[in-house]
Amino acid sequence: MPTPQPLEQERYQKKQQIDNLRFGMKGIDVKAKIVEVPPIKPGITRWGTECYVSNAMIADETGSIRLSLWNKQIDKVRVGDEVELTNCSVSRFAGQPQLRLRRKSTMSVINHLQREAS
Repeated sequence: MPTPQPLEQERYQKKQQIDNLRFGMKGIDVKAKIVEVPPIKPGITRWGTECYVSNAMIADETGSIRLSLWNKQIDKVRVGDEVELTNCSVSRFAGQPQLRLRRKSTMSVINHLQREAS
């Protein structure tokens, strides 16, 4: 089976729904709900620094996709939160599409799920 290639200079709108996301898209915006935040895994970056990662699942009315969250990003969200992601890219991990926050990406929680006071 041939390896999928990134999208060539195909034109696409900046604001996307999840079912329209394709490998190789860059500079896209997505609004979605956090539906899963798996346990945090420790790791080492390619530069040799310690890091933490969680491959959260986000969804909108059209579908779902994994979202890589690193270090401090993980603590910003909880299951049920609605987030707005800007300037993201779509990569591939373990054969599946995955949304990634790039250096100039932003993640804003626009609707926190109400939590009970402890």
